[in-house]
Amino acid sequence: MSLTKTILIGILSEHQKKGNPITYEQVDTAVKNLYGGWDDFDDSAVTFIKDAFANGNFEELYTVTRDNEKEVKKQLTDFNENYPDVLKTENVHSVIQNLRARQDKVQKRKPNKKRDDLER
Repeated sequence: MSLTKTILIGILSEHQKKGNPITYEQVDTAVKNLYGGWDDFDDSAVTFIKDAFANGNFEELYTVTRDNEKEVKKQLTDFNENYPDVLKTENVHSVIQNLRARQDKVQKRKPNKKRDDLER
């Protein structure tokens, strides 16, 4: 079951801003009433929700999550343009993981000016 993280965090952020925050207990009760529990949700989604409530800064988390989702969308669009007919619903998560791994590898290769300056 999927609900974009941005939508969820945006809702939590808006309620918090208006002084009517939603608690984890309310979300848990709603999930149990609507879906019979958390079993149909990705483990990563459940972890994300629990971590979001532990953090509590929904507005900042919303901004970071929205930016991350925009970046993933751009990466998938670029991938699909470069490799037409490869991206499918069944492999989208593995493609995203591979794109992130490649991006991490590139980031590690870039010189870190601050670190380099400290080492001198």
